[in-house]
Amino acid sequence: MHRSTGDFWRALAMIGVVCAHAAGRFEWRLLHGSWWSDDGVAAVLSQLVRFCVPMFVVMSGYGLGCSERRKPASESAFTTWLHFWRKRAARVLLPFLVWSLLSQLRSGLLLRGEWGKMALQFLEGSADYHLYFCSIILQAYLLWPLLKRVPWWGVLGLLGLQFVLASPSHLLWPSRPHIPGWCLPHWAGYFALGAKLASSPPPRARPRLALLVWSLAGLAVVLEYAWWAARLENPSWYNHFFRYTVICFGLATVWLWRASDEALAAFLARHSLQSLSARLAGVSFCVYLIHPTLLRGLSRTPLAGSFLLLFPGLLAASFGLALLSERILRARGTGVVRLCLGLSPAQRKP
Repeated sequence: MHRSTGDFWRALAMIGVVCAHAAGRFEWRLLHGSWWSDDGVAAVLSQLVRFCVPMFVVMSGYGLGCSERRKPASESAFTTWLHFWRKRAARVLLPFLVWSLLSQLRSGLLLRGEWGKMALQFLEGSADYHLYFCSIILQAYLLWPLLKRVPWWGVLGLLGLQFVLASPSHLLWPSRPHIPGWCLPHWAGYFALGAKLASSPPPRARPRLALLVWSLAGLAVVLEYAWWAARLENPSWYNHFFRYTVICFGLATVWLWRASDEALAAFLARHSLQSLSARLAGVSFCVYLIHPTLLRGLSRTPLAGSFLLLFPGLLAASFGLALLSERILRARGTGVVRLCLGLSPAQRKP
């Protein structure tokens, strides 16, 4: 697999996350509006980017799987695990703690000393609405010695469990267990799939067929949402990732990534887009951390009246600030600040 295509999909997934969060406020207005409006565009685009978080989880597993293949075979499992936590997990754990504390300061929990609620929010990743992703990744990191050894039949079993826990299983199996969305069983199949793909040869290149299946899966997500959301008092309730259609859409995206690897790599090289993809992908975690704060600020400006203004404005502000921070924070002694912002350690010239 080409590095440039992985960068492209990471950047595209991050754009999808920003789009989904920018669209949230407009879905409420759709209850009293028209699908042929700015609100309708927001709702449709919000569904067409539902592959974003599943793709991030798959690529996290894939990246760790690739790193694992480069490890010396002589290292003990315990030494490898400690090295992994020191190098990898800290890059997620530190910004997760910092941004959770900032959110708890803003909400007043920290000032009131509500330590029990704060501890629960750290566990769930619920101090702010987007931090659940950090909790998921940390759970996967903790279980990495097990997840990296899951065979193909185990991957299929974990993906099957995700279907059992997703909607509309609550209609087909009312007595099914309820597991909160921040818990790893909702995501372990994606992570194990990514780890397994790291050591598997790419499939036979059928990019057109993969693109067709991906497009149909995306259409199914939109149609399902339109059917259910119109019947709910809160349309955004049926707007997340635990749905049969969204799971299929996420898996179709993984197939498209793999099947179109050669064609996409050639396209990016032909149009000199590898550097742009790499830069956007390199700040994607920073964008993930900062964009909700920027969204709250932009929601107080005239841009908030239209999704077609708010989304591009949020996208430009988020990536612009992340790229500027990455460029400025290259001096010696800025490593901790970079980590808190979700930026990789600065590369120094020899």
